[in-house]
Amino acid sequence: MNDRGYCFQGHDMHAGKDGYDVIMSRELVDDAFRVIDSSNRAGAISRKIGITQEDGTTESSTAKHGQSARRIGLFGGEPLSESTREVVDYIVQQARRRGAAMWAITNGVQLDAFADLLGPDGLAELQITLDGMPDLHDRRRVGPRFRRTFHRIVDNIDLALAAGVQTRIRINVDRSNVEHVAMLSDLFAEKGWSQHPLFHANAAVVSGETTRQPLISRAHLVELTSTLRAAQASCVTSYEGYATAVLDQALSHGYPFRRATNCSAETGLLMFAPRGELYGCWDEIGLADRQIGQYRGGVLSLNEQSARAWLSRFPGAIEQCSRCPYALIHNGGCANHAFNENGTMFAAACEGFQAFFPRTLAEAYDDIERQLLGDGAPTRKQSRRLPVVQIRNGEASVPTSRSSR
Repeated sequence: MNDRGYCFQGHDMHAGKDGYDVIMSRELVDDAFRVIDSSNRAGAISRKIGITQEDGTTESSTAKHGQSARRIGLFGGEPLSESTREVVDYIVQQARRRGAAMWAITNGVQLDAFADLLGPDGLAELQITLDGMPDLHDRRRVGPRFRRTFHRIVDNIDLALAAGVQTRIRINVDRSNVEHVAMLSDLFAEKGWSQHPLFHANAAVVSGETTRQPLISRAHLVELTSTLRAAQASCVTSYEGYATAVLDQALSHGYPFRRATNCSAETGLLMFAPRGELYGCWDEIGLADRQIGQYRGGVLSLNEQSARAWLSRFPGAIEQCSRCPYALIHNGGCANHAFNENGTMFAAACEGFQAFFPRTLAEAYDDIERQLLGDGAPTRKQSRRLPVVQIRNGEASVPTSRSSR
């Protein structure tokens, strides 16, 4: 789905130009759900292109073990605007019929138009961006109808939390707004969001076309968020989730490594574009040479070479990762970033991981040790918020910088 919005893709896409102003039709929604229904079983995409073979698993046994659970997301452009209201309503109804969880990445400006669709049985999870306090945010996030968006977004965050929506705030950080991270942390505390069980705040560095400002490193951002958390029990995290995920898995299950890939793009994620194309990664929507197939007519037609490349990427297929002690933690980094920098996705995208991970691991260990030994009661932010880990279908996943809306 696509509509004009404030997004991280190229200018033509987020400006709604050259065919990017298309809103998905009901017919294509039906086509997409037919593909989703036919690809319900775990490993369906890899079996279709011959990477794996049928294992005799039945539909009933798959459902019994929870592998049939689906998460369906809305992404743009801007998926939640007045112009997309009708088709979003239709998508939510179709998802409800299938028992699928819904999430969306949105600018939050017109979220109030979707109030009746918000909640655990509708749009259950949202990612919303605030890029700073009002003056700076409103300069960076200007739309064709709304010249000032900050206060509208803040009101709509209240609306989402009241409706029982898991709400993650995204702060896109470069040198022009880095000082606003602390100010936003204070705002979250003043609003009472910091202590809300459904509220999360994550800062991430931006790159590419997302900013014309000088960039900062991930290690720099981790140092900032770690310092804020130590000084004022801030709820804002950045890339600490890798460390806390490993420790959580080690303490809960004994074996710390549960993922062999960096993200779901490497395990069969399908991005349904509004003109019938399929992509494996949301960073690549609209790039014709990066399509992995089509879904018109409800038939999954894959470009086998492209799809196979995505499903074949893991640390063992990346020469640099074979020598890296962090290979099973960082999993090679973002494939799209690796491709943009090296011309192949079978390269590592380290992005400073070796610089920031040891520090975050030590801090996470200290926090857990204090909890276990009772050496001073950790703050709620230290004990509950620090592990920025999402458990989905029994698998721990760490938020990354994949989306910078």
